[in-house]
Amino acid sequence: MSARYLVPRIFLWVLICVGLWSALSLSYTTLTGSAPCPDAAGFPVCYLVAIGYAAMLTAQVLPAAKFRHVVFFPAWVLVFLIAALGTGFELTVGNTCPRNSSGVPQCYFSLTFCIAIILLYLVSSDAGNRAGVNH
Repeated sequence: MSARYLVPRIFLWVLICVGLWSALSLSYTTLTGSAPCPDAAGFPVCYLVAIGYAAMLTAQVLPAAKFRHVVFFPAWVLVFLIAALGTGFELTVGNTCPRNSSGVPQCYFSLTFCIAIILLYLVSSDAGNRAGVNH
């Protein structure tokens, strides 16, 4: 794989790892009760986000591209929908998403990460398919 295709793949890994770390950190603060995240049907949303990022990371190590897609896309959709809904509620209702130390709602970061992740995933998957790497 050439550097042209390797760079998006590295950035993809980095973004997924940072997203997972952030979701796990927020899950920990929810678990300890110091900064709880919103619930969906009695289940903290940050746990779902952590599961989604973990599944996206797992998809990166699967050997076959079709299995990678089957794991990656549902996980990405889950995280994206939560981030998009959180952002929408934050913009319309306010005070919906947990905030970072600077006061910025974390759903904004998650939505930005999701958009960057899907773009990097599509670029790196397309690049791998053309080079015959993902088969």
